[in-house]
Amino acid sequence: MGALYVADDVAHVIEKITADGQLSVIAGNGTGGHPTYGGLATATSLDLPLAIVVDPAGNVYVADALNFTIDRLTPSAPVSTAGPAITGSPQVGQTLSTDSGSWGNAPFTESYQWEDCDAVGAGCTTIPGATSASYAVTDAHRGHTIRVVVTALNGGGSSSASSAATALVADNAAVTIPAPDPPSSTPSPATTTTPGPVLATTAPAGSGPARSLAATLTGEVSPSTAPVTYRFEYGTHASYGRSTRSQTLAPSGLAQTVRANVRGLVPGTVYHYRLVATTPSDTSYGHDATLGTPKAQLRRVRGHITPYHATQAPYRFRLRGWMRLPAGLTRSVACRSGGTATVTVTRDGQVLATHRMRVSKDCSYDSTVAFTAAQLPGHGRLSFRTSLGGNRQLMAGLAPTLHAVFG
Repeated sequence: MGALYVADDVAHVIEKITADGQLSVIAGNGTGGHPTYGGLATATSLDLPLAIVVDPAGNVYVADALNFTIDRLTPSAPVSTAGPAITGSPQVGQTLSTDSGSWGNAPFTESYQWEDCDAVGAGCTTIPGATSASYAVTDAHRGHTIRVVVTALNGGGSSSASSAATALVADNAAVTIPAPDPPSSTPSPATTTTPGPVLATTAPAGSGPARSLAATLTGEVSPSTAPVTYRFEYGTHASYGRSTRSQTLAPSGLAQTVRANVRGLVPGTVYHYRLVATTPSDTSYGHDATLGTPKAQLRRVRGHITPYHATQAPYRFRLRGWMRLPAGLTRSVACRSGGTATVTVTRDGQVLATHRMRVSKDCSYDSTVAFTAAQLPGHGRLSFRTSLGGNRQLMAGLAPTLHAVFG
């Protein structure tokens, strides 16, 4: 570990000599006596310390002879004094490397985690499996930046430090694409998306809730002396995973705005997308952009009540209901996150009970509520009103008020 530990039984202290010859006292205040546990090690007494053992985690065990104890000195958690630094070129197919940075309080082990960040080094997410001191850059990071987080651990705990983000893995504006003809003095600029506000999801024409969720993606292709084939990649994360149909533009000396329509989007979801353009000699990638889809509004909630043993108390009522979803929205999407149905029971305006039940994945609910004779004397009519909530994909809706007779 690069250090020598000394049990000084005359001075009643434990000393540490580092590899560069620095001597320091790490335990004991120089007076013989009983130790005070739970405080600073250099503020407590020791009495004739004779032997020392250091474990791999950095804990120091002291045989305190006249106190007849074995004392453990636990180091403080590591403190970062300089963050890790990444070396290597941030290009697809190249390998980045990192050091562990500088730490105080002698960390004994370090671990690494590489992260994918947006173009300004924010919104970082963990790259699965990237836990070594080096990382090979993949095509998924084009237009993004990368950083590494180092976690240091010793017997006192752990702490983490992050590196600065790399430059963009692919330049979104200044990369040039050579013309497909013999080399000329004027290269064709790269294809980029046009930075701008986040696009909103658009609903089809017509009144009422949207029957399908769709959006129009836009971007800009720079002037080119060759045909350009373009498409949009999109998905619920920055790795995309889906794309629109490829289309081709004729050579043009002017920048051209391109669009593509996407349908079948999930309500209440944020999507990432980017423009990808290809000439016969190269491919370039635009900025990552996002759009959000609105939550879907329920078209209708139906329900009914079935009375059981309505001639005497306790009166039991079975509450059942189901949701009618917008066309194009499947139950597996709309109800997968669950929700609750809360039924409020009243009689002549007085609330008698509130009953909550879980909405199932098939968008229905089913439960039974009972009332005693004290709650429902004589006979009369009850009102049942259901409200829905707790579902991340659907906006809250109200079922019709239903009525039941008792007695």
